[in-house]
Amino acid sequence: MYISVSEELQELANIFERNGEKLYIVGGYVRDAIAGFCRVDNNDIDLCSACRPNKVVEILKNTKFKTDNTNEKFGTIVINGSKRYEHTTFRIENYKLNGEHNPSGVEFVKDINLDARRRDFTINAVYYHINTGDIIDPVEGLNDIKNKIIKTPINSTQSFNEDAERILRMVRFACTFGYTIEEKVFNDALRLRKRLLKLSKTRIRNEFEKMLYIDLKYPNNKECYMAHVKCLLLFGYLDIWQYILPSIDKIFKSNLKDLKGAPLYNHVINSVAICDSSVRLACLLHSVNKLPATNKYFKAGKDWTNIIIESDLGVEGLYYPKKTIKEIQKIVNALDFDSSGFTKTTNVKKYIRENIDIFDKICLVKDAISLELTDYNYKSKIAHRWKRIYLKMQQDYTPLNLAELKIKGNDIIDNLPQIKVEFIGEILNKLLDYCLINPKCN
Repeated sequence: MYISVSEELQELANIFERNGEKLYIVGGYVRDAIAGFCRVDNNDIDLCSACRPNKVVEILKNTKFKTDNTNEKFGTIVINGSKRYEHTTFRIENYKLNGEHNPSGVEFVKDINLDARRRDFTINAVYYHINTGDIIDPVEGLNDIKNKIIKTPINSTQSFNEDAERILRMVRFACTFGYTIEEKVFNDALRLRKRLLKLSKTRIRNEFEKMLYIDLKYPNNKECYMAHVKCLLLFGYLDIWQYILPSIDKIFKSNLKDLKGAPLYNHVINSVAICDSSVRLACLLHSVNKLPATNKYFKAGKDWTNIIIESDLGVEGLYYPKKTIKEIQKIVNALDFDSSGFTKTTNVKKYIRENIDIFDKICLVKDAISLELTDYNYKSKIAHRWKRIYLKMQQDYTPLNLAELKIKGNDIIDNLPQIKVEFIGEILNKLLDYCLINPKCN
């Protein structure tokens, strides 16, 4: 079978060949090419050979390719050309069998069949020899790609005990490509799900984020339609929300209802299914403030919402950047503003000004929630009102921050020298409030 490769990859393979080494592509690039899946990008190319890391570095000296000894101990060398490639030497791995991702040690080997047995799934253990075009299939991955089934190259109990991240990858591959999970593999993943506790939060977050946006990577493949939602649902079936987002696990296992009287969990997942991709995480967490406070000093409100989101996404959770956490907190807290739609226009203007950086995202979440609650008939009337007010603000050139205020601190100092400098900031903010109501006076 012919798989298209770039001229640069062919050039790289020729360098290996001249030095007595065969260069292979393995993993997702080969799997997708065989299955006919078209990605948005083809930058994820994993290379392998029997060539030891030090030899890879040596043979690429004085060529256009630069190497980075990213993880030479485990046989992984980054090769930089016009694109970035990861090359890993054929190896067998030793694990502590407690679910940790990284092996405790590796042994480099010449046998491609041994290398295939260390890989996560058979569908990712098909090798393509760049120079000859030969497919090497040591663990019958071709049949599993053809039959759309997820299997492990070795016993799945051992596989998940070696690396619990494979449970998350199993979910991603099954839901992305519409593959069936072999019964024993599924049951072992369910039984060994606690091994996920051994993974770093960063690894869990990386896999979770891939799944949350996986449909965007394969937009032209019908099998990938709503793949992100399928992943979230499978988290529930496998009972692994508790290791990813504990607040969603609590909603999943609660008797909480939405405004229609349906399970709140269903409402949350359905909202994620229809919202804009830019607000999926916020939409997923938009109902966490419905959870009862576990501390008598906290009541439903901004404080409790912030604590839950910080717990899920912060240093005790998935280790998201602080900027992301603050944004999600602001969006979720903003959803309760003007809940009846009768808030004074002036207050809505202030609200828009204070949240201008995330205003579009707030409206997108409001629309998704409303569509779900109205059986996909109506977007949010409240968000529509806000947008009309904001449009009028734009038409009137309403200043939204001090930078857009035409009078500056120096103007006040020059014209009113009797005013103390420490009051200038307060005065400017009062003027900004005044111009919010009277934009022509800017």
